[in-house]
Amino acid sequence: ASASFFFFLALSTRSLSSSETAPMSWTSIAAHISSSAPELAEALSDKLDPSALQVLAIDGRPGETCWGSGSVRPAIFCPLTDADVEALLGALHLHGLVAHLRSLEIRAHAGVGDAAAAAIAKLLDDRECVLESLDLTGCEVTGAGAGLLCAPLNTEHHSLRALHLGYNPLGREGGLALAEMLQRNRSLETLSLANTSIDTQAAVMLYSVLRDQPVVLEVDLQKAVLFSRQEETAKHAAQMLSINRTMQVLNLANLRVGDMGAESIAKSLTRNSTLMRLNLANNSIGVAGGAALGDLLAFPACALRGLDLGFNKIGDKGAAAIGKALAA
Repeated sequence: ASASFFFFLALSTRSLSSSETAPMSWTSIAAHISSSAPELAEALSDKLDPSALQVLAIDGRPGETCWGSGSVRPAIFCPLTDADVEALLGALHLHGLVAHLRSLEIRAHAGVGDAAAAAIAKLLDDRECVLESLDLTGCEVTGAGAGLLCAPLNTEHHSLRALHLGYNPLGREGGLALAEMLQRNRSLETLSLANTSIDTQAAVMLYSVLRDQPVVLEVDLQKAVLFSRQEETAKHAAQMLSINRTMQVLNLANLRVGDMGAESIAKSLTRNSTLMRLNLANNSIGVAGGAALGDLLAFPACALRGLDLGFNKIGDKGAAAIGKALAA
């Protein structure tokens, strides 16, 4: 591990130097150390109440970072490397904290990639793991790392409910690994793949699997596809929406969706009674697409409660159609 990084345990209302032997009542602390994570964990283990530790969040940019059970999030940050993450997770295993950690956020770390993903996969594969949310947004996990993370999730029963892998270079390999995992997984409810450079083949496979996925509630595919010809991915998204009866939130912003794609999506949503929020911002939707979406909003059985069309080109006619539907 690197010589120095932030290791987050907890902060008692009493001093860490207290001689009392009773477990402390922990909330949150950011401890900047010059030793390794396992050494710090060992030094504090005699006073640590591990059942209070539920959240570990380390941001690689100036922002919010915490470890605790409450909502206190100190404005402290620290860039990590693969070796740091491996040492940190090793300490979790060593001191029996795996059975209590429910949220792990390691965001915006350019030095965190596939080796860290392998260490996290080991955590996910631990029989005592109760992790419910994993956020690796803005790291350098590739398709190989995504495959490692998916392996322990390729089951009907796992504790993980939310997986955030946005802004990682997953590519086709990562997209296909996630699609394969979703075929069996029956626990994941939230999946974020924004700006992950998956290709059309992987996107099509994901949409195909999501057609009959009975658990996933929220999917973020904003700018996820590197390139798509003739709105191919929009067509498959529409086909998925016409069949899926579970998803409630879908982000398709910045995917080059045009009029044809918007019309297909609008038509499919006349047969969908579950999707409540749809983001189509920053696309190429024009008057015809805007009018089709306006007609959808006027449809009596339309379940949508939120529709983002910002930064499109729907024009006055498209806007009028939507306004008429909203006024009805």
